[in-house]
Amino acid sequence: DVHHEVARIVATAQEPGLLLIERTALVLRADPARGVLLLERLTAEDLTDLWDEEACRVVGGLYADLHTRPFPQAPRLSEWARRQSAALADAGSHAGGPALPPRMVTHARSLIEDLTSDPDCDATLLHGDLHYENVLSDGTDWVAIDPKPLVGHPAWEVAPLLTNRWAEMGTGPSLRWSVRRRVEVEDPRLARPEHGPLEQRRQEPV
Repeated sequence: DVHHEVARIVATAQEPGLLLIERTALVLRADPARGVLLLERLTAEDLTDLWDEEACRVVGGLYADLHTRPFPQAPRLSEWARRQSAALADAGSHAGGPALPPRMVTHARSLIEDLTSDPDCDATLLHGDLHYENVLSDGTDWVAIDPKPLVGHPAWEVAPLLTNRWAEMGTGPSLRWSVRRRVEVEDPRLARPEHGPLEQRRQEPV
């Protein structure tokens, strides 16, 4: 379980300061056996009541402090993505007929191939679950809580913001525009052509 692993790493880290990452809730104590972390006192204010673009800007502003060098115990995005690709292939070839449209399966697997072949795919320690309810106010600033550590491509961090507060994004053309807009607001670099095809394709809803 990731929570148990995080607690164990916090309690036994060999390298001082390895998990003392800026803009995260301060861990006061850890009980690895129970998988429990005691955090500093925070308010109950999160980002759910903010306008979604403002909330995306807050989350994007955390990246520079949260994204750091990986540690060996953290799971790799590339391994998870390859398992998902295999599952998609199975879903598209059921005996009773395809469970998903072949075009959708092909497109999704192509995106996964782009991701796993990118040199940055397993280069950065990500929060892993950075959505609107996992950013709380400490009274003066916003800090991240409840990480699900994952070593992956920094562009992957946007995913939780696209799968939460889904109803606000509408449907059809409105949904496509909203997905692109949230990505653009959260990290403007991902909308720039010079950042290559992977970042551009990350904005493509499947």
